[in-house]
Amino acid sequence: MLPKLNLDLTTEQQFMLQVYQQQIAKLSLEDCGKLLLETITQNMMKDNVIKNLLRADAMGELKSKQLPKLQEKTTDQHINTLLQNHD
Repeated sequence: MLPKLNLDLTTEQQFMLQVYQQQIAKLSLEDCGKLLLETITQNMMKDNVIKNLLRADAMGELKSKQLPKLQEKTTDQHINTLLQNHD
């Protein structure tokens, strides 16, 4: 049986969400669209990582807890880039 997962945002995440809301209010519609697509892409990538890890674990293929490092920018980095380009 799986343990119950806490899906609530931490205090830090709630704060960062408010900061993002304020920053996004300053973006153009086009930049908001780019940010939305990047966020969706990042979410899909996370889904793929989780699915692959679960699949590998189910097949007994996980030998260590070391995970490959992703080369992609984080959503935070994309937000900061968009905000810097906006100013």
